[in-house]
Amino acid sequence: MFGIGLPELIVIMALALIVIGPDKLPEMARSLAKTVMDLKKTVATLQDELTRENPLDEVKPELKKLTHELTGELKNLDRIETTAAPSGSGEDSRKKADAAPRPEKDEPTPEPTERQPEAPPSEPADQSKTNP
Repeated sequence: MFGIGLPELIVIMALALIVIGPDKLPEMARSLAKTVMDLKKTVATLQDELTRENPLDEVKPELKKLTHELTGELKNLDRIETTAAPSGSGEDSRKKADAAPRPEKDEPTPEPTERQPEAPPSEPADQSKTNP
């Protein structure tokens, strides 16, 4: 019960008795119990509706089938790559080439542009030097 032991529960009850008073404490306990029961009933109803109307149950078998097919295809690809790829540095270069983005055939490749060096900021002319 939320990590509350018997001593803590006694202290909470004593404080409730002092704050609420002995006349209204039974009413408060009843209303609290009623609220908790209504909340439990609502949660149970919601859980029943969710389990009855679960759309994932319809899709789940299809997803499992597709997952199984994809796993089999990946195993086949791994087997083909290991038998076709020679061991050595050629495999590393192929992986790097596959990872690099490839431009579309119709798109022209952009030409590299040269950056012009930036000119240092010009200093304001000192008027005492220009006027004698």
